[in-house]
Parts: sequence; C-alpha cells; structure tokens
Amino acid sequence: MLVFFKKLTLLYFALLLAILPLNSFALSSDDLDDIFSYSLEELLQLKVEGSSHSNKDVSSAPAKVIIFDRNKLDRLLVRDMSDLLRYVPGVDIIDNDHWYGELYSVRGITGNDRFLVLLNGNRINSKSGFFLSVGNSLSLTMAEKVEVIFGSSSVTYGTDAFAGVINIITKTDITESSLKFGMASGNFNTRDVWLDGQLIGDDDKWLRFYARKFTSNGFNLSGQDYLQTFARYPSTIKNTFSQPIDDYNLMFEWQWNDFKGGMFRQAFNEGNGRGLGIGEGPFLTIMNEDNFFKFTNDLFWANWDLQLDDSNLTMQLNYSDFQIDSNAKFLEFTDTTYTNITPFYKTGIDHSARFSTQYQFSVNEKINALFGGEWQRIRSIPPYANDIVFGTPTIPYNSQTANLLDITQIWETKSAFYSELDYQISQNFSFLVDLRFDYSARYQNAFNSRAALNYKLSDKSFFKLIYGTSFQAPSLNFVNEQWGNEFFIMVPNTSQQTPLRAQNVKSFEIEWQQEFSENTIFTTSYYHSNLTDLIEYVFLESVFNRFANDFTQGLRFENIGNQKVQGIELSFTKKWSKFEFNSNYSFLDAKRLDDPSDTQIPLLSRHKLWLGGSYPFSAWTASINARWISRPTTTQDNIRYPGNQKGPNYVRVDLALQSELLAQHWRWSVKVNNLFDRKIEHIGSSNASTSVIPQPGINGMIGIEYTF
Repeated sequence: MLVFFKKLTLLYFALLLAILPLNSFALSSDDLDDIFSYSLEELLQLKVEGSSHSNKDVSSAPAKVIIFDRNKLDRLLVRDMSDLLRYVPGVDIIDNDHWYGELYSVRGITGNDRFLVLLNGNRINSKSGFFLSVGNSLSLTMAEKVEVIFGSSSVTYGTDAFAGVINIITKTDITESSLKFGMASGNFNTRDVWLDGQLIGDDDKWLRFYARKFTSNGFNLSGQDYLQTFARYPSTIKNTFSQPIDDYNLMFEWQWNDFKGGMFRQAFNEGNGRGLGIGEGPFLTIMNEDNFFKFTNDLFWANWDLQLDDSNLTMQLNYSDFQIDSNAKFLEFTDTTYTNITPFYKTGIDHSARFSTQYQFSVNEKINALFGGEWQRIRSIPPYANDIVFGTPTIPYNSQTANLLDITQIWETKSAFYSELDYQISQNFSFLVDLRFDYSARYQNAFNSRAALNYKLSDKSFFKLIYGTSFQAPSLNFVNEQWGNEFFIMVPNTSQQTPLRAQNVKSFEIEWQQEFSENTIFTTSYYHSNLTDLIEYVFLESVFNRFANDFTQGLRFENIGNQKVQGIELSFTKKWSKFEFNSNYSFLDAKRLDDPSDTQIPLLSRHKLWLGGSYPFSAWTASINARWISRPTTTQDNIRYPGNQKGPNYVRVDLALQSELLAQHWRWSVKVNNLFDRKIEHIGSSNASTSVIPQPGINGMIGIEYTF
C-alpha cells in the first residue's frame, strides 16, 4: 500500500509539472471571465464567517476552509447538501446506508453526529445528538455560499463540532426586490421545484422568502443480481426496490435596521429502506415503501447587532423544534415468521431555547479581543421511550400513544463562556487563541481550546499552524438504546452504574498555499487527530435479560474507543484563458490505537482523487468532474468482503451544463451523473443487509429557472 501511495503521489506531481509550464500560454487576467477571476490575493481576502466567533480572512481563519460560492455551486449544479459533499475532499460517503440516509465520514471521523451543519451560524443538527439526516432535505439553491470548515470547532460551537462544520450562508446584501422560480425533472420520476423572492424597503429593511420541494421514487433495482442475494428472505412486500423521497424546505429572513431574524424548516420524509436493508436484516424493510423516516426540524432566530466605533455588541435568541413524525416506522415487521425478534421504534423530540451575547473590541491597533456567553434549555423525549413507558417496544409509537411518552421527557440546562484573542504581531504574522468552558447540568463539563499561527509569506503565499480540541457529549441515543429478545439484549446506559462520558478529539494541522503564477494555485495540508473515550458497543457474556427473566448474552455502550487519524490533502487549480482546471487528492490513514493488527478503520477509502474542469462559452458553461475512490475497508462481518478484505473502488464522472441568462429572464441547466454508466457499489456499515449498496447508473436532471 505504501508503494502504491508513493507511485500515486509521484503521478500527481508529474501531472502538476506537466501543467505548470503551460502557464506561459495563458492569457492575462483581464481576459478572464468574472466567475473565474479570483486571484490568490483576492481569495485570501474572502471572509469566513463560521470558523470562529469573528469573521476572518481565509488566510487568517483558525482552520482549513473550502468556500463554495454561488458561481461554483452553479457550475457544479449542486442543489442540496448531499450533492455538495460528493465534491468535498476528505469526505467518505456511504449512500443509502441507514434510515437516516447517507453515512458520512469527515477526514476519517465517521458519523453524522460528529460534524455540524449550520444556517447562517444557526445549528441545524438535533440538540440531543440525534443523527443528522441530509438526503435532499437541505437545499442549497437558497445559498449565497457554503463554507466547509475542517477540524475541531468546539471552542466556537460546543458539543458535536468534532470533525468540522459546514456553514450555509444566505444572501444578506439585499438591494433590490426580485422573484425567481425554478424547476427540474429527471430519472426515477424526480421533481425539484423552488421559489425565491425578496422585497426591499427603506435603508436596512428587507424581507426574503424561499420554498423548495423535492420528490423522487428513487432508483429501481428490479431484475438485477442484487435482489438474488436476498432470495432466502421470502417476506419482501414488492418485487422492486425503491427509496421514495418527499422532502421540502421553507425559509423566511428579514432585517429591520439593527435587527435581523428568520425561520427555517427542514422536512425529511424518505423511505427508510434506503439500501438493501438498513443494517438489521433485509427482511425488515427491503423493498418496503410502508416503512419511512419522517421528521420536521424548525429553527427560529432573532439577532441584534450594535456597531460602535471600535467595538461590536451582538445578542441572539434562538428556538428550535425537532420532531419525528408520530407515524414514522423504523423496524416494523412485514412477516410474522420473525416474531422471535422484537422490533423497536426509535423516537425523538427536541425543543430548545437559547440566548447568547458577545462583545468584540479592539485593545489597540494590533490586538482584538472578544468574550461572550450562552445559555440553553433543552426538553427532549428520548429515543426508545416506548420501552421506558410500556416495558416493551412492541407497542407502536403513533399518534395515539405518543402523548403517553411525555412522562419520559428529559430537561437539560447548558451554559458556556468563551473568549478569543487575535494578536497581529506584524504585518505578515498573527496569532489567535480561543478558550471555551461548557457547563451541563446533566453531563460532564468540558473545557476546550484552539490556537492558530498564521504567517503570510508574501502576497502570493501563506502558512498556517493550528491546534484544537473538541468534545461530543453522549447523545440520548447512546444513553437510551435498548432492544432484544429472550436470547439477546441491548442494555441501556440508564441501568448502568458508570455513566457515559464525553468523547474527545485533539487535532493538529499544517496548511500551506502558494500562487506560483497569476493563474496557478497549489495548496497542501497535513492533519493529525487523536480521538479518545469513543462510545462503542461492548459484548457482554452474561447480563440480566428482562425479556427472558434470566441471564443471556448482550451488548451495552461504553467509552472504550481510541483512534488515530492522519492524512495529507493536495489541491491544484490552473486557469488558461476561460478554462479552469482543478484537482484534489486526499490520503487517509485511520487506525484504532488498541488494535494490535494495525488495520484500518472500516468504511474508509485511503486514497481519493478529484479532477474537474469548467469552461464558459458565449451563452452557456460546461463543467465536467471525475472522482476516483480507492477500495474501502470493510467491517469484520461483511459477507461479500469479510475480514480484512476491501470493497471495490470506483470512478464516477458527472457533467453539468448551464446557460447564461437568456432574454434577461431565462436560464436552463442539464446535469448528468455517472456519465459513463459505471457500476458503482458502496460498502455498508453492517452485515448481510448492507454488505454492498448498489448506486444508480447514468441518470440526470433537466431544469429551467425564470427571474421575474
């Protein structure tokens, strides 16, 4: 593997050396189209809003940041978060893996609960640590830009900012009234419709509204070999496989002088089969459209911003309402043959109120400081509440029984205090340090820190050195998970004498970016993370089983996991006239510290390569992007690739075409995924039910957009 890595790295640099001399034939920047006209100096001055409590330039942000602005999102024809994450270096994706949708790993740290997604700095993730569902429920057609921020970020956002943060930023410099309507249609009976409007009033007064609905039947595997794998399960309801999707978003934003506010709804409604089974057995949900996962996630916020001569005072009030639909079904049996296994119903409700305030000021010309605090009150009905109330999960969770679960409600009070010091030592050298203390009335308190050294080597180059820590409080899912039968049982943490502790990570990163010529930019970074006290399953040889009223085997969660993750990322961008070429390479080494076999952590690909190009013609723009994903590691119980074997690698090529504004109103677009119809299989996170998760062949969408 090391020899292969060396060969691939040499090939990558050989490609760079072949491309670099061609710069002498490139036209001057005056000839470049506006959407390709960023120089490194301009890139360094782009503001990053989500990397810390204060806005920073890209070069001084205390993290590695990738920015997808509106032009880049349009060139890629990215319409929602699940589309975007396919183009982010360092992200591993298992599509259709579980009832919550895709499973993501960010730089080797696996779990949808280990990175945060924000909307204008407001947390979208559930407050109790429930897994983030992405699917098609987080639209980006409303976004002005998206910031992907890597590394530990608990000093800014508290718990769960473990592997990184994705900040969706909407347009705030609204200067005129407008109305835009768009729609797209494609394979699998897919429909995507959105409406985006804004009204401008007097100075610093405006209103914006946005709505989007995405529906699809999902891809169909009828007649393919994958179904034969599960022929031994006779209980499938349909002879075809589908993953029905019915997601939507609503958003309102407003500004009235120094006050801003808004509302956002994420509505997720997708068939929870999502793949060949959901990790517990294909006979449960495979090809079963009756089972689905459905929730609404509502965010409300109001901000007050007072700008003084050399200081700034902000206050923010947030309220969030996360509710799983009372008729959502997770593991409902479709055949009575399997009554010896007890089904379970996950539940979860979060209501959260949060107040925060922050004061930022200049000590002198070289030193800026800020301090702030926040208070939060959370009310939750935890997962597996039906076990707690009824003593068995076989009582359905529905609109009739849901009210009875209120007796299990859990209240948690949180508060935090933080500070930030930014010292501009010289014109080219700066130092930033963040400190934060998190208090929880229910869980362990946490103290986290981050320090960043930024050195601007020249107008064409910068260097960063970053160290930070993060924590993740035990989620209610970890604390309350319970299921089983008379032979085997999952023991909830609530019945254990030793409570779960917070999971922790310490991360270190070096980043260097260099502009070799006017239109050639190279970036490289090395990161290293140590993860400790990870919550994982522990096998129990003998434990009391309430279903059997006797001792049987079982499982429970404990803080036993320790991992080391390190990696290298290389990025190269080159422009010739109007053509832009970009490439990214990611190498990952992720291991358990307590594993003497020195094997890689499952479900991760060690090598990933992205290549892409865009060219604006006179009336339309074409973009083609390819990614090669090396063979991923698998779980020990994977039936198709058992033990230390690896799954298949794959290459996927996507093509995006989009017109310029026609007759000042119209715009058309065409997106083709998996252009060469390659066979693509993802490796699942469990045994037979998700040993291999097939992905769609060639598919696409055609869209139009009209601006009134």
